Formats: sequence, structure tokens, C-alpha cells
Amino acid sequence: MKDIDLLNIGKKLFNLGIIFLISAPSIGGLLLLLSSIISFIERRSLLFKNIWNYPIFLSFGIILLSSFRNGILSKQEVINHKELWSGLFNWLPLLIFFIFIPPYIYSKSQKISFSKLIILSNFPLLISCFLQKSMGIYGPFSVLNGLIIWYQRMPGETTISTTGLFNNPNYTGFSLAISLPFIIFNIINIRKNKLAKTGLIILLLITIYYIFSTNSRNAFLSIFLSFILPFGIKSIIISTIILIAIMPINIIFSYLFGIDSLLIYLKQFFDGIYSSFSSFRIETILSSQRFEIWSKSIKMILEKPLLGWGAGTFGILYLLNGGIYGTQHSHNIILQISQSYGLPFSITICTTVVLLILNAYKNILKRKEPDTSINYFWLISVIVATIHQLFDIVLFEGRLNIIYCILLTGSKTIIMNNK
Repeated sequence: MKDIDLLNIGKKLFNLGIIFLISAPSIGGLLLLLSSIISFIERRSLLFKNIWNYPIFLSFGIILLSSFRNGILSKQEVINHKELWSGLFNWLPLLIFFIFIPPYIYSKSQKISFSKLIILSNFPLLISCFLQKSMGIYGPFSVLNGLIIWYQRMPGETTISTTGLFNNPNYTGFSLAISLPFIIFNIINIRKNKLAKTGLIILLLITIYYIFSTNSRNAFLSIFLSFILPFGIKSIIISTIILIAIMPINIIFSYLFGIDSLLIYLKQFFDGIYSSFSSFRIETILSSQRFEIWSKSIKMILEKPLLGWGAGTFGILYLLNGGIYGTQHSHNIILQISQSYGLPFSITICTTVVLLILNAYKNILKRKEPDTSINYFWLISVIVATIHQLFDIVLFEGRLNIIYCILLTGSKTIIMNNK
């Protein structure tokens, strides 16, 4: 009997996990976990041979120490022990996938396969956006006793923006935004199959439309970065062509389904930019919502800089410090993890992410890879996702957190491929 190729089985489980992750996160997450276990069985001897794994081990040790200190030794009334310990699960994907997923996204061909799978995984999201925005079909829809939930918020329930199957428009914007570089990559690299190329161009236009419909400024920025980073000044011409191309489609959809015209979103977008610049004063910045939240966050961090306050404490501490917005997180990943687990943890994680991006880019340049290579567009997706987290946080949305961890892992494999 031939030996069973476990890594091949793990690769198939990984691919299926990516496909199901957005629309059925419990199923997708389980498949990815199984693929990681297989990778551990096959490659456990390499566990401590990659220097990029050490900051992750150190970070997880700090999280455990912080949770033990705040959850067991501390008598603080602000501690919610359930949230404190469940907060550990937000970081398990980084520990598990960063270390064990590399065999599935190591080569360029594997990364190209992933780029197609992540596009495919967003199809249900686009369908849910269409049903919500264009057909007026609202949720939440739940199957398997709540194992799978599509929210599709009714306008005015929590937001007037498009949420799709997520419960927050910013999450929808993030998921669509990180797929943009991969859609562009596949459009560029399809040479002969004109039907597939045309289909991807239409998909790109639809994705951009629904990104605008989320009204997420972070997602708007992602559109700009996804074009300006690979194309530079040419992106202005490309964007103009795209807008001209999308208008007839938009008019048809507006007539058939009564959806909002893209011109409305463009006007809102540029009105927002004009309003921001026309009212750009120091006193305006100091009185803004984000500045108020960030200033309160810094105050909390300075009170407990070494091990932080523990996960799940931000909301109540923010109110106790005179917060006026009722937010549950800091809207900035650096401030959030510093408040939760302390500055040593934040410095370790943030330095690792920055060095991963810089070293991956340096290795792409060293190998003189063309700017149409999958490694280049992978790195663009990582940059888009990382910048998004500076103004909002996907740490608490498990499926997006997993995708971000996989993207970071891909940056590690770009560096590993050079050795």
C-alpha cells in the first residue's frame, strides 16, 4: 500500500477552508485547523528552525502572562473573566496559521491558487450585498442552529450602509478590499482566455461598486492603494477608464433593480474629502471622535504599560475615563493591543509585521521580480489590510482575522523562498 500523502490532503483541506471561510466561517475555520494539524504532524521538526516564528512565540507568552496577571492575580472589577480568556482565541490564528500554514502557500503557484480561492470566497458576500442592497432582502438568516449567520442588516437597524453577510459595513469593505489586488493580478496575467478576463473585469467593477456602498473610508483608501501601488501615475488613467466602463452597467442595474447610482457614492466620497480639508483645523482634529477615543486609549496604556489591562476591558474603562461614544475598541490595532496586553507585546507584534513587509519587498526587488508577479500583488494586499487596521480593527471578526494572518504568513514565505 502506498504511503498516504498527508500534506496533499492538508492542501485540499486548506483550499476548501478558504472557499468556505467568508460565507460559512465555522466550516472554513475547522477545515483550516485540520490542515494546520496535518502540517504540524508532517513538519513539526521545522517548528523552531524559522526565526520569524520566535516573535510569535514570545508574543503569545506575553498574552498568557498578561491574562494570568489580570485574570487571576488582579482583583479589578473591570475584568470580565469570560472576555479576558476568550480574547486568547483572537490570537490563536496568528500562532497556528503563521507557523503551520506555510507549506500550503509557499510557492508562487500556490499563491496564485490562493488568489483565485480568495476571489471565489467573496462571491457569496457579493451575492448577499446584491440581495440586501438591490433586492431589499434583509436578515439575519441562520442555519445549523446559528452555526452560519448572514446578517444583511436592514437600513437604519445599525447602519444605512451595505453590510452583506457581515454585521458591520467596515468588515464587508475589508473583505472586498483585500481581494482587489488579487483580482487585478489575475486580470493582468490572463493572456489568452478573453472570456475569463472579461468576467474578472466585470467582477472588479462590481467589487468596487459594493466597496463604495459600504461607505467605509478605509475601503475607499484600499481602492486607491490597489491601483496606485502597482501602476503608479497610470492608475489615474486606469481609474478613469474603469469609471467610464462602469457607468453603463450602473445605469442598467439602476433601472432593473433600483440600486443607487455610483455617482451618488462618488459625490459623497469627494464631498467628504472636501469637507475634511475645508474644515482642517487643529481644534477640529482635537474635537473629533477618533482623537477623543485615541487620547483615552493612550491614557489607559500609560496607566498599565507593561502587561496592559487584559482583553475585553476597553469598553468599560473608556466610559470610566469619561468616554462619550460608547465604543468597545480603540479603532486602532496598535492602541488596542497596547491597552489589552501592554507595550512589550505591541512593540513585538508591530515590529514583526513591519519587518515582514519590508523584508518581503526587499526580496522581491532582489530577485528582480516583475511588478506583475503574484508576490508583488500579495504584498499589496498585506499593505491594504494592515493600513485598514490602523483605523479600524478586524481582530474581533474571526474569519477576517484568519485571512489577515494567512496574508502575513505569505509575506514570511516570500522571504523564506529567497533562502
